[in-house]
Amino acid sequence: MATLPLATIGDAYASTYLWDCFRGLTDIGSRMAGHEGEAAGVGVLEAAFADGGQRAVTVTPFDVPGWWRDSSRLTLVGDSTRTFDAAHQLLALPGSPPGEVTARLVDVGYGTPDEVTATDVDGAIVLASSRNPPTMARPCNRTEKYAWAVDAGARGFLYCNDALAGGIPATGSVRFGSEMPGPVPAVGVSRELGERLRRHAADDGSVRLLVDCRTEPAVSRNVEGVVGPASGPEIVVTAHTDGHDVGEGARDNAAGAALLAEAGRLLASEDIELATRIRFLSTGAEELGLLGSRAWVETNGTADVAAHVNVDVVGFSRTMRAEGPAAVAEAFRAAAAELGVPRDPVGTADPYGGVWPFWYSDQWHFATRGVPSVTCRSVADAGRTALGWGHTHADTADKIDRRDLRDLAIHLATGLVRLAERADGLDPIPGCAVRARIPDATAEYLRLDGRWPW
Repeated sequence: MATLPLATIGDAYASTYLWDCFRGLTDIGSRMAGHEGEAAGVGVLEAAFADGGQRAVTVTPFDVPGWWRDSSRLTLVGDSTRTFDAAHQLLALPGSPPGEVTARLVDVGYGTPDEVTATDVDGAIVLASSRNPPTMARPCNRTEKYAWAVDAGARGFLYCNDALAGGIPATGSVRFGSEMPGPVPAVGVSRELGERLRRHAADDGSVRLLVDCRTEPAVSRNVEGVVGPASGPEIVVTAHTDGHDVGEGARDNAAGAALLAEAGRLLASEDIELATRIRFLSTGAEELGLLGSRAWVETNGTADVAAHVNVDVVGFSRTMRAEGPAAVAEAFRAAAAELGVPRDPVGTADPYGGVWPFWYSDQWHFATRGVPSVTCRSVADAGRTALGWGHTHADTADKIDRRDLRDLAIHLATGLVRLAERADGLDPIPGCAVRARIPDATAEYLRLDGRWPW
């Protein structure tokens, strides 16, 4: 017997509701946290949640350090002076302060703690690759690389998007837990410019970095609604509304937010009786440091949260993987088996695969408070989670296939029904067990960044 009524599954395939919500979000353009576009995205989701049958749809504002970019410029200092200032070459990273710095250029490879500490970067402008070294099993992203470089005395930070060719620098905050802005200017550079800079660094060259941007108080918003029982424990399902200002934020994370609206609509059906209440929460300012989920947890606590499901970087394939404790992930594995879709397609080359608690997404504030939590992601070819176009101007709606979103919505909704059936058997995870899963170097970075909760 199918978990979802066949009529509900048929409705998911025939309805344009999910696609209309997704397109409504991406048509806005920039949904940068604290900007007008993010507020417009909240309006799209508020209407979609209510129209889909969710109850108690609420929008809650909270303060954030808003960040606005202007121009950036990088000049090679030496016998052959060249200046790069085009959007396809470099762009400032959220959390960067404004400023101008001239210093020697140092290539720190992947920018890992070992590479930074093994290199004299004091007083230098460092260049770090976006890639993870193949020897590192855990993710080490831009915020960590920035923190290590700053701690070692760097005066500037260049983050090269080595994942994509074609003049596509990647954006992304360099500050998550610490106060914004950070202490040194930071920009993302394209793969092509990064290669030019590596040659310049090998020749002991210097560079002049100019970043023009501003940070000032702003307001972000969470939007939420519920389905299922009126009382008792609940499952919180999160995605994030905001995206970066350089593109449409299609896969990161308009697709995830739209899936929350669609899963809520499907589960609000009178033909489905949920065993546990489900709260759909689309957070604001995730990209600025998980600020929306932090605000929600600090206001509401987690005493009534039996489980948490995070939906992020999703929609670029119809294969979904749940990363986290087996007690929660098993509900989505059971749903996959029922629907005849791949189960646990783990890619050994994927540093993000199987990471729990995941410190770069909204799962963090639930998992560190002992809530059994999974992050649901799309999985691309060969079982690898693809980061791809995310955080670039190429993260646009054309990269998403409507058929993929439909299948993901059915898998998500089926998994949530299965999880609701077993939620009363889930136990909180002791803090010592959560801490034990965090690598020592990551723990040290989280302390540097002000996000270590213990």
